Amino acid sequence: MVAKKGNRISAFIEGLILTSPKSQTQIASEIGYENANNLSNIKTGRLPMPLEKVSLLAEALGTDETRFMMLVLEERYPVIHQFIKNNLPSLSEEERQIINALRDVTKSSGTLTDEKLKKILAAIES
Repeated sequence: MVAKKGNRISAFIEGLILTSPKSQTQIASEIGYENANNLSNIKTGRLPMPLEKVSLLAEALGTDETRFMMLVLEERYPVIHQFIKNNLPSLSEEERQIINALRDVTKSSGTLTDEKLKKILAAIES
């Protein structure tokens, strides 16, 4: 079924699911649903996207978690979305790449050692 007209969240999710190599059942399982019906209802706009599933679904679909959360907030909670936009600094693409690189470096250990930090700073300075 096609996402309801005007529902950008549903259209976004539907597009990601259609291009994903994973089945909808597999994606649903990865985000904690026992069957794909809940995900299908979210994808078609019959159910709202639960905020607590945004990070899990973003990871399962390989999309940017922040962008996805902001889309959900913009559509479901526009006042919160506007507050965040007005009060939190935006990152440039270069800054996002640096942060993502830092996350990749610390993903396995969960910490950023002094040695790793020195290497990262040296790479940025060069």
